[in-house]
Amino acid sequence: TPRSLEELFDQTATTAQFTVLAHPVLCKYKVPQIVLDRINGIEIWNTNYNTRYLADPNAIALYQQLHALRPDVVATVGLDQHDRRNDRGVRTLIAPEDLASPGNALKAGRFSTVGRNSSFDSHATVTQSDMRKLRIKRSALDTINRVHDRLVFAMRRAGFDP
Repeated sequence: TPRSLEELFDQTATTAQFTVLAHPVLCKYKVPQIVLDRINGIEIWNTNYNTRYLADPNAIALYQQLHALRPDVVATVGLDQHDRRNDRGVRTLIAPEDLASPGNALKAGRFSTVGRNSSFDSHATVTQSDMRKLRIKRSALDTINRVHDRLVFAMRRAGFDP
């Protein structure tokens, strides 16, 4: 069992083909340098933590900062689709010729992400204008989600099961 992040990366160096920082929202986008130095990708959209509708603009910004220093790092999506019942309509696409070695395709950035409302290449190429729009949309969606959650909670407290 690794006792530090350095030990974790050292122990997995020969077996992990593609290492991704998942759910950067959970660490509030503050990532230890050793992680930034050793990962192959950053998850810019997780359909469970960030909704199935929109990517995480803060994760994209984190990715872009790291990519400026390490052009080999790619931007990924996390489906958190553990079975067919929670299909959130987001896909990572690779070419048929890469199916024999999908890990190599991912690491080399030969993939794209397609969702219901947006798509990304493996480098999260987003214009400043599109990033501003994404931030506005995410803010609106997050507000709607908070209001929804409060309404559901209030209905349950009043004895209704929505």
